[in-house]
Amino acid sequence: MNGEVRTLKTELYSQSNCHSFQILLNDWTFALPFETKTLFEGSLQLAPDEILEMMALDDFTEYIVHPRHDLEMVVKTVFQSNNCCTFSEIRNVGDPETILAFWKYHLQPIVWQEMLQAARNCNYKGLITLIKKLLPSH
Repeated sequence: MNGEVRTLKTELYSQSNCHSFQILLNDWTFALPFETKTLFEGSLQLAPDEILEMMALDDFTEYIVHPRHDLEMVVKTVFQSNNCCTFSEIRNVGDPETILAFWKYHLQPIVWQEMLQAARNCNYKGLITLIKKLLPSH
């Protein structure tokens, strides 16, 4: 996990408490320096649209790592956490076109569009604010 996503994790975690929903981000050793060319190693169901689009065109070999990819996956993870039953529609799907269509449909509401825009623009503070507004309190 790159340093900037660690900052996102720290800020989300440190401003929560034991009575609030928390997002914890883990690095499973797939982290690479930005601008590195590599194959996609993450969960296909949470892959950024850019990568799903390349895979759907059978034009995908490698991509250049960028923070926006991690952040878009964070948005999709928040959706998954808040919509487990809906996400189960693609849990075992391996077709990039089907997964892309799922995300295009389910991330249409303005709250998700704002989060995606913040993620794709690498607007960490904006994304943190939007996630905090969305997370349920216990």
